[in-house]
Order: sequence, then structure tokens, then C-alpha cells
Amino acid sequence: MGMAKQMMMEHDARGFGYIDGAICLDHIVDEDLLRDLEADENTCTICGRMEPESGVAFAVSLETVAGEVMDAVKHDFWVDEDNRYSTHSTGDVIWHVAEGAFDPRYEEQVLSVLVEQIDNGAEWTDGSGEALDGFVGRWERFAHAVKHQVRSGFAVAPVTSYVRHDLTPPQVVATFLHELRIYVDGPLNLVQPVPAGTSFFRGRPMAQPGEVPSTAKDLGPASADKAAANRMSAQGIPHFYGAEDAETVAAEIASHDPKPLALVGEFKTTRELRILNLPAKPDIPGIFNRERRPERDRALWLREFVRLVTQPVIPDGRERVEYAPTQVVTEYLRWVPEVKIDGIAFPSAQSDSGKKTFVLFFGPEDVAPAGPGAEPAQCEKEEESPMRLALRPDPTFTLAQEDISLWRVKRSYGAEQISELEFEFGAM
Repeated sequence: MGMAKQMMMEHDARGFGYIDGAICLDHIVDEDLLRDLEADENTCTICGRMEPESGVAFAVSLETVAGEVMDAVKHDFWVDEDNRYSTHSTGDVIWHVAEGAFDPRYEEQVLSVLVEQIDNGAEWTDGSGEALDGFVGRWERFAHAVKHQVRSGFAVAPVTSYVRHDLTPPQVVATFLHELRIYVDGPLNLVQPVPAGTSFFRGRPMAQPGEVPSTAKDLGPASADKAAANRMSAQGIPHFYGAEDAETVAAEIASHDPKPLALVGEFKTTRELRILNLPAKPDIPGIFNRERRPERDRALWLREFVRLVTQPVIPDGRERVEYAPTQVVTEYLRWVPEVKIDGIAFPSAQSDSGKKTFVLFFGPEDVAPAGPGAEPAQCEKEEESPMRLALRPDPTFTLAQEDISLWRVKRSYGAEQISELEFEFGAM
């Protein structure tokens, strides 16, 4: 094999050819990137520093740095040769990956040199080669299948690659759901114990005081025949929806009901619960940390998932369809993983301070007023035999009368002017 042909093959494999110049290690501020580099040059073409060849090396070749940057690019993006998906230029993906990795005084200069030397006109799309336009694309395929083609894929074997266009709707659903299991069964420590005595707040909207009785039965989950479709549960399946404080409950109520008041109860648990905690801002390792890239992928995936499942849904009658994806996800996480959970915590869309809301897998029979000998809120003694009453488990939540409070709901609205360009292209 000739030298020219070998160099051409190396160029194709790396995505760029020879790059002249070097950069001081001191100009690289990303610790993960710096860890993989070793000084072997005595001249920095970025700041102009020079040392005698006999001196101690202090810089690394820009070609070596470019190799690390392109390795990171190829992890987060892949070349869209068929022009199927939304794409980004090589310059855009280099800036996306490497911005913040260099001393701010020289960053624009360094990245401009890399872009100029590397950009070959390729178009890149999000996600690794095992993805279909990244997480958002997978979510959209799953959501479309669940909304319009099939409600469940639990019993179907998942496939190993999303880069296929012949998947049946049940396979699309099963493959997406299978990716979620690691967040419950995996080593991410997202399932956390919640001790007995923990408070969870629930509320009901009211037009005037006294409209809703101040009882555990009326402030607890609805019965199956009255349970409406919600973000995480289908119509007819009661769940305990709550929040970590009364203010968040009132804000959640304000987002979907026009009534001016909210009656809020502070329910307390009688046993330990196991909650899957979906953080709004998971810890995301840097892209240049090769060892932690699988962990980084999962964290980015989790961040996007939380963002998508907490997006507001306008209650205009279409929510029964729009809620279907998150309902199916909730049912899967509840029933399929080996680690059993009692509910899911996720950031409230109505809180700017990271307050949590919860969907807990309990119905009206799991709620009772506080006090000795209290019966579950939905208990009708005359309709149940003594044997059935004796076998009924103790309630998981209790509500004391002094833990019920009335809140006035406050709503605020804002607006901002858009540019003529945004108006012309319909960007809102």
C-alpha cells in the first residue's frame, strides 16, 4: 500500500487530514480532555509562546486535539448520508462538543482553526449509530405508536437496534420501554426509600369555602368509577397524585382548573415507600470522559425523558390521547422491572425552584383519617364481610383534621413581543 493511499485512509477514518500547529496545555481547561493529552511540542501557535527544542515540552499538536474532539463528535452525532433527519454542519457539532473546553481567551481562535481544518461539508444528526435521531426521535416514534397504533408492547420482545424502519408498532413500543428498565433495575440509584411519616400533599379546587368536605375520603384519590384520565394514569385507574408542599399543589391546581380556591391535605405515610426519583437536572459527565460515556448517555436520555413527560398538556379534550405515552411508561415502570416501586417523583412543571410532584400507586382504599381504629376512606362496612375487613391491609396514608388548609390560588400571565422574522416564519 502506497503512502498516499494510507494517508487517505487515515484521513477518512479520522474525518480530517494533517493539521499544522500546537496549543499550550494551559489553554485546555476541560479536565477530562486534558487527562488524555501529553505535551510533546515546544511552540504554541495559538498564543505564540516558544521554547528551545531542548526545553521542556508544554504544548500538544492541534492534530491530536482534533482527534479527541472528533472522537467526541462521533459519539454524540453520526453522518446523515441519506438526508433523512434534521442535521447540523461539522462546524456546529464541533462547537457543540468542544465549547467550554478551552481558555475563554483563546477558545474562539482554537475552535475556528479546528472547524477550518476539519469541516468537510458533512451533515450530522443527533445520536450514536445505534440511535434514530437521538432520544427525541425514539420518543416520537414510541409516542406515535402508543397514541395511534397500539397501547401496549409489554409481551413483545424488544429489538436490539432502532436504526430499522421495518419495526412493527408493538416492537417500537417494546424496544423503547425496554430501555427504561435500567432506570429502575440498573445501578443508577434512582429508586430511593422514603421513610414512614413522610408528608405528601394533595388538594381539590373549590369555587367557595365548604364546597369540598374536609375529609380523607374527599381529598384522597378518586374511586375507580370516578378516576379521570391523567398524565400518568388512564381513566378508571386511581392513583395518588401529590406534591412535596402545599404551594406546589395549589400551583398545579391553578394550571388546569379556573376555580379560585384549593383545599389541601397533608397526608402522612404509615410505612416506608420506594420511589423512582426522576431528577430535573441529572449529573451529566463530560463528553471527553471516555470511561463515563455510557453513564453520560443515560443521564442525557433521562434529562430528555423528564423534559418530555413534564411538558404541559392543554386540557382541551385531546389529553386522553396526549397522555397515552406517559400512561404506558408509568404502567411499565410499575409492573415490569424486577425492583418494585410504589411511585414516581418528577419535577413540577409549575415550580421554578425544583419542587417535586408524585404519582403514587395507591387508590382510595389506601387512605384513612388519622387516629386509632381509623378505617380506609372508601370503606363501606355494611357491604363487606368481617373476613374481608380483617384481611384488608392497614392504610398507607393518613390525614389529620388539623393538617387540612385552605389556599387562594394565584395565577400570573406574561407576554413578549416577537420579531418580524419570527412572525413571518410562525416561530412562537
